Amino acid sequence: MHFKNNHNEMNKNIKTVIAVFLIISIIPLVFFLSRDTQAEMVFPVEAIINVYPSLNIRPEPNRNSTPIGSIQDGEEVLLLENVLGEEIDGDTTWYRIDYNNLDGYVSAQYVTIQGWSPELPSVADDQEFEQYLNEEGFPSSYRQALRELHKKYPNWKFTALKINTSFDSMLNNQYRPEGSINYIPSSYPDSFKSTASKDFNKETNTWVEYEPGWVAASKEAISYYMDPRNSLDESQIFMFESLSYNPEIHTSEGAAKLLAGTFMDSDYYLNAYMQAAEISQVSPYHLISRTKVEVGAQGSDATSGVVPGLEGYYNFYSIGAFGSSTNPLINGLYYARDGESNNPARRELLRLPWTSQEKAIIGGSIFIGEDYINNYQNTPYLQKFDLLHNLNYLHQYMTAIISPSTDATNMYNAYKNQGNLGEAKEFLIPVFSSIPEMNSPYPGEISGTPNNWLRSIYIDDALLPGFQTSIYQYEFDLNVPNNTITLNANSYNPYATIDGVGTYTLQLGRNAIKLTVTATNGTQRFYEIIINYQGQMEHEVEKVQSDVYQIQPNGYIYGLDEKSGLDLAENAKQNIKTVDGTSLSIVSADGQEKPTGKLATGDLLYQKKDDEIVGTYTFILLGDINGDGFVDILDVDTLMRYLSNYIQLNDVNLSAANVLQDAEVDIFDVDLMMRYICGYIDIDQNLNANLNQ
Repeated sequence: MHFKNNHNEMNKNIKTVIAVFLIISIIPLVFFLSRDTQAEMVFPVEAIINVYPSLNIRPEPNRNSTPIGSIQDGEEVLLLENVLGEEIDGDTTWYRIDYNNLDGYVSAQYVTIQGWSPELPSVADDQEFEQYLNEEGFPSSYRQALRELHKKYPNWKFTALKINTSFDSMLNNQYRPEGSINYIPSSYPDSFKSTASKDFNKETNTWVEYEPGWVAASKEAISYYMDPRNSLDESQIFMFESLSYNPEIHTSEGAAKLLAGTFMDSDYYLNAYMQAAEISQVSPYHLISRTKVEVGAQGSDATSGVVPGLEGYYNFYSIGAFGSSTNPLINGLYYARDGESNNPARRELLRLPWTSQEKAIIGGSIFIGEDYINNYQNTPYLQKFDLLHNLNYLHQYMTAIISPSTDATNMYNAYKNQGNLGEAKEFLIPVFSSIPEMNSPYPGEISGTPNNWLRSIYIDDALLPGFQTSIYQYEFDLNVPNNTITLNANSYNPYATIDGVGTYTLQLGRNAIKLTVTATNGTQRFYEIIINYQGQMEHEVEKVQSDVYQIQPNGYIYGLDEKSGLDLAENAKQNIKTVDGTSLSIVSADGQEKPTGKLATGDLLYQKKDDEIVGTYTFILLGDINGDGFVDILDVDTLMRYLSNYIQLNDVNLSAANVLQDAEVDIFDVDLMMRYICGYIDIDQNLNANLNQ
């Protein structure tokens, strides 16, 4: 019995030792497994820069080191590793990057990583919050982000703002090719920009700037910025914050922090904004942020009061500052002086004219409150995307689609800096009657323009008869002894590629040649030339001849001398001889018959036999680059834009631009044209006659 008790005790001790051993062994194993099962980023990894307008690249992970380069907002970059660096907004993570052969560092605060995200644990364990999401009617695609925000900021309230139309319908209302109401900085990637015919000039391969530095946004860009789900993070959600004044949240201390470092860093401006908030019931944080967006942290002419003719007038919120053909800033100052002249009561309400900074700040805040904050547009998002005025959806405070994002960042930083980020706040988040299941994608993955139009097509150095950019198929008969042709083409986009040009040996009968023009964004356009080759004619047609015009082997005709009347179509037909029963006709560059009148660069002379074209020639008026029949300042402007690489010229236009008839088109041709326009010299239309001018 005694032995048995000892044995049991021994067994108990052994079990205890084994248990302790197992616990000691398992603890590091569990720790090891937990670390290995966490999602880890595998470098290198692609990312996108997300700070406007650009981010500095630094040699060390801190802002004290001198930048070695910069990256534009929306640019892609390769992350090589993460390191500890200077703390920015509570985050000490920096990334070492590789960008255009630069090896440096950027803060993680301004980087969006592509193709990687850690597995987020579900936070749907707050049943009360889940019930609230159900009651509000938030779609499932909103909920994970809202759960994360609720977990971190339980005092925040998320209100579903019901929009009685679908997301796709609203997107179609916002994207208007006939006249854009959404602008994007011209420095953004091409995929953010509209290529509607009114917004993009295919001939110059450039976008129309409706305001300096701003172009129409693409439908993809509008979709991305308008999709509320793309902004449900702790910073961007502030574009949905209610902008009504709350004195418990919007304090003078917080406003002072927003004003710090700006041209408004003084008690005068602080008092003006706080007074404006009390009168208009608009958040002073929003008013200050709006000023910084509209006129910049250091102000502009709109806040200087010294614009000639408009001295002593101020506009802090760019109210009335619209116009593409006129100066928006000046229009805003006109509003500060003359606004609401037909409505004396409203003019008095808005404290117009704005003859002091204080009046502009307070009066403008009343305008914002009356017209927007208290008129169904009490969030930065709704001030940009007018979702509730369903007559035309045009009641928007700004045209820049990035403005709500900028406002959100400013608000987030203001709350964070004053330490009340986690206090009670309400966010009015649009919920459409229907919305695609997946978030609208970031449009930055597509680069380059879609410009794949041809400017001209040449066969054996002669312009294809009847060519027009928007006509994609041509067919004609060819009766010549030589069955070899050379096909060339020029595109409006100098960076587009053209497949199909070259030398062809024609077979008897139908020959179809396809030209494929590929734009820099990869989109393609196809042109087809069908040549019905019938072999050698009964006898070869002789080329036209002239004693007064100079007809070159490539078919270009020079010598359109105005003084002797050789620049007139009727005289050209009399002085150019044809044989073998062929006839001559002259047509303009766009294919219109031109029996009489002034000849211009690009006009064509057709040699015909039995109504079939057997020869094509092109008139060249030296100096007439734009083909209107005159040599004037418009031609100089065209040539200067060509020399500055803003536009391209086809071979015919370049021949007209080479006024000196030397080896190349250059500034010396501009000089000769200017002297001609000023009446100092004449331009001799004969070849090689201007070299000594």
